[in-house]
Amino acid sequence: MYRIASFFFLLLVSLTALAQSGETFFNKRLASLDRADAAQLQGKGGVLIQSPHNDLIIDLSTKAKTPFTVQGPVSAGAGVYEYYVLADISKQKEVYVICSRKGDPQKTEFKKNLVKDKFLGYRVEAVENPIRFEDISARGEVYADASGAMIEFRTPLTGVSVECPKGLKCTVSRDKLDSDASINVIRVVIPVKDLTAARTDWEQKQAAYDQLNEKCSAADYTPTEAEFQQLDQLKEAAAAAEDAFEALSTVTVSADGTNTLAFDISDFGPRVKRVYSVVPTTTKEFGSEYQNLLNQGMTAFKSRKYATAEDFYKKAAAAKGISDSEKASAEEMAGQMATYKELMKRVQTVVSMLNDSIKHQKQTGQSARYSFLSNAYKTAISNMKQLHDATGDEWFKKYIDKYSRQLDDLKIVIEGKVTYVDSKKYTEEPAANCRVYASSSQL
Repeated sequence: MYRIASFFFLLLVSLTALAQSGETFFNKRLASLDRADAAQLQGKGGVLIQSPHNDLIIDLSTKAKTPFTVQGPVSAGAGVYEYYVLADISKQKEVYVICSRKGDPQKTEFKKNLVKDKFLGYRVEAVENPIRFEDISARGEVYADASGAMIEFRTPLTGVSVECPKGLKCTVSRDKLDSDASINVIRVVIPVKDLTAARTDWEQKQAAYDQLNEKCSAADYTPTEAEFQQLDQLKEAAAAAEDAFEALSTVTVSADGTNTLAFDISDFGPRVKRVYSVVPTTTKEFGSEYQNLLNQGMTAFKSRKYATAEDFYKKAAAAKGISDSEKASAEEMAGQMATYKELMKRVQTVVSMLNDSIKHQKQTGQSARYSFLSNAYKTAISNMKQLHDATGDEWFKKYIDKYSRQLDDLKIVIEGKVTYVDSKKYTEEPAANCRVYASSSQL
């Protein structure tokens, strides 16, 4: 459904550094802080960072070396400070925002596609009592009521706060675990009707935009002014629908002096039930430090956060009290993650090059050479096939098929020999006494 560029860049990455002092640094997305502000941004994209710290150092990283400014800290009252990041997104919307504190080597970073004339909200904080979660859902377990879904938290912590989306009428109940009265159980029942409606609204509006955008982007088609206006309207409608859906998609958990854990419910449907344990990061409840790091590495791997996974496996290999075989196993996993990370970087680089080429063509009317496009598509396909074969992740298979179709659309057949050239976009030397057979509906 979505355009190629978004396949790789709409992932929201939230990396957290392990404690090097008495605190741990975290960030989390807060859609409730989002706000449009054309007067302040004047065509730029923005990030609003809220923090209890007035000594944040904020940097921004992009391939295009995006110019940016940081305003703040500005006191928002109650010991909270706000920082405003204003970035020129005329060349690149995707940015890495990197936050640290003065004199502290710890950093936390996140990746986001910025939006023109709008601040996207985040909270950044260092905490003394970091917490984490583990998915302990039982296979095949479902919630009994077809009109809802449930997310359940089990924790030894007291004073745990659960925040549900304001647009959903969730109900929260508290109990003790039957088999262990020291474990608190918090159950959140989610009415899925409104969540599903918001997701469907976004998907339909995004599909309408994608369909018209594909039509207007065709090389042999000249869009009318009315179609350009409609495209802008559809884009704005899709973005608004996405924001509305995102605002309904997260349940958060925190306690006094802890970081805030965010739980994604965007894919919840009727009868879905998930169970999580919420524990201090130093707990031994789930095994040794080595095992905890392996578990976190696997979680990051499943989310295709290969750099994060590599870091966890390296830390596992350096854990105290492990055997030589455990160390070798963790090192092997770290090496695999490093390979996957590099393959993913190559794919992202190719996607960026293709998008730049398409943008250049639209701006100048000059078509890219076939050899460049062909090699770019083939490189992306090759790297994604390697990732698919190595990881078994079917996520890659969908985009391998899409790239293969687009590559196929570039070629024609001359007397049985495939010549990869789009006859409507590219020119080659004149050929005589040949027969041409179209292999694509574009020809």
